[in-house]
Amino acid sequence: MKFQAIASLALITSVAFPLDSHAADVTRDEQRPAADICRPALPAYDGRIRVRPLGLVNESSGTAFVTCALTGHSAGRTNVIELVFMNPSAVTRSCTLVSWRASTNGGISALGYQAGSTSMLEGYENHIRWTSAIHNGGAAYASAAISCALSPGDGIRHVRQMFVENIGQ
Repeated sequence: MKFQAIASLALITSVAFPLDSHAADVTRDEQRPAADICRPALPAYDGRIRVRPLGLVNESSGTAFVTCALTGHSAGRTNVIELVFMNPSAVTRSCTLVSWRASTNGGISALGYQAGSTSMLEGYENHIRWTSAIHNGGAAYASAAISCALSPGDGIRHVRQMFVENIGQ
């Protein structure tokens, strides 16, 4: 009887207090509409930029600058950032990604500016993509934003980021 009580107590304890607890990392793919996270860079561009349900468009006859600020996590574990444009035209687009580099201890280190441009064939989805492995020396991005010059009639459809998130056990 005493042995059964000790065995029962040992079983309850092993279930209640597992020996190993492992953190689980999952890759998240977040796509946000430009109408939600992008805005004119200066008040002077307010009258040129129109926010539409599926994007943000420069409806003026001159160039207008916009800034898109990414949201998400504070750990600085973003590996891919992508900006997708609305009009599949053959126009060259130029944007600059501004972000902190995530350090190995979970903090942030050097601020970085990474230019990106694209010139695609008309009729194809046009995007600029930054990856931590290619563009950021292997360091993940933290607290990122993108600045773009939009030509007349050009617009941004959405901003996408892929990051690693710790979801526990």
